[in-house]
Amino acid sequence: MASKINFKKVQERLKSAGIMAAGSVASNYAAGFINKTMGAKATPKINAGIRLAAGALLPSLLGESKKAGMVTEFANGMLAEAAVSLAKAFNLPGVSGTDIDDSINGYTAMYGTDTGDSINGTTV
Repeated sequence: MASKINFKKVQERLKSAGIMAAGSVASNYAAGFINKTMGAKATPKINAGIRLAAGALLPSLLGESKKAGMVTEFANGMLAEAAVSLAKAFNLPGVSGTDIDDSINGYTAMYGTDTGDSINGTTV
């Protein structure tokens, strides 16, 4: 027998997802601001590192309050986006936009050849 769906918990998770998405958007906005402010000094690794530090420190800087959970979720969104940016900056395999695209996109750049896209059913 299937368990009942707890719609209150579903609603809370959706709210959390929205707050984390807002944090991700804010992190992208911050990336542009950092690039504009620092110019050529803001390499992709430095830019992502600054945003990682900001996301990690944000809850501590704002202190404890009634909105502490919301601030933490917002910061988690910032952290997630900055971490993906940092992974791209280091060209880690499996991250979209890197030199070594994952098999979901149908490429294996390690060998320099295209493969069939087994996810979408196409062959190259």
